Amino acid sequence: MIVTDAAVRDGLLRDPHIRKTLEVARSADISLEGQVVPLELNERIVGLDFREIKMIPLPVEVSWGVQKALANIGAARSGLVNVLITDEDTAHEMLSVMENGISPTRDAARTT
Repeated sequence: MIVTDAAVRDGLLRDPHIRKTLEVARSADISLEGQVVPLELNERIVGLDFREIKMIPLPVEVSWGVQKALANIGAARSGLVNVLITDEDTAHEMLSVMENGISPTRDAARTT
């Protein structure tokens, strides 16, 4: 859901059910290796499941922000997406992770 009105967004974020759903949704449901990680939330999501996504002829992922690099790699390795649209910094972060097995962004987050 995209909310453009700040007051509506703030109101939604005050709802404890919505906050909990967002917290759970932020955790990865696809591993870096592309394997599906079962989450309780997956049973309650209204939308396409992994089997349905894999039936789409040309699935496209739109994602930006270096914090999404690991999720992007996992999604690509899972076969769920064929096309990724992202920003340059995220693409560089993804390449760094794949080439070096190191994520400067992830490692920096661990130390804070």
